[in-house]
Amino acid sequence: MKHKTPFTLIELLVVIAIIAILAAMLFPALSKVKATSQDSTCKSNLKTAALATRLYADTYNDYISPLHWGSGDFAGPYKSKYWMQVLGDLNLGYPKSMMDKSRNMQPYMCPRVPKEMFANANAQAPYSYCMNKYKSAILIGATATGWNGVRKFSQVPHPGSCFYMTETRNSPTHANPTYYSAGHNLYNKQPAASGAAWFDERHNNRMFNTMFYDGHVQSWTLKQVDDKDYNPPSFFWYGGVK
Repeated sequence: MKHKTPFTLIELLVVIAIIAILAAMLFPALSKVKATSQDSTCKSNLKTAALATRLYADTYNDYISPLHWGSGDFAGPYKSKYWMQVLGDLNLGYPKSMMDKSRNMQPYMCPRVPKEMFANANAQAPYSYCMNKYKSAILIGATATGWNGVRKFSQVPHPGSCFYMTETRNSPTHANPTYYSAGHNLYNKQPAASGAAWFDERHNNRMFNTMFYDGHVQSWTLKQVDDKDYNPPSFFWYGGVK
């Protein structure tokens, strides 16, 4: 009866080394696949947002849904609620569970935003998809403080060039630079103010996903964004008309 010769220590080390080399070769490829998948999911979620906000406009006389309903009595049950929570409660593109907790919004937003940001003390990761305060939401800002200033889709003259929603985060000089509490305060291209929002270049090649008024979604870079005060008026920020 023959006895099987056991592996020597050197043979085992060679096998382990080969496995480590193969893993090192595969890891970058797997990371790239994961990043591509997250980018696709983010774009898909923005397209869902485009559909839901368009349904809102079709239901409510062409009015554009604000980013955030204010604390005034005018908002009724939607006082201090995010846009996705309100749309969900109205059965427009999202489930009613959105109204309960902001963490219920996480599957419908960019998967690159950490899940805990939807359930922490600030819980303002929903601002990571920020609306264009100059055209999409309100004349005076992103939070609705009354109905008189809310715009209509028909007031956007070039819907395919003017952005409706894009990816943002706090600026690096903010007290919490990795958070999104100031993500809605987007008023120019990477401003220096600590309370401002920055375009969040969170995808491959430092890109961020942007949804335009006509509903199409594109990956953009900062090089494609012109300054808000560009003369003549910026198409990206104003649709060419202030």
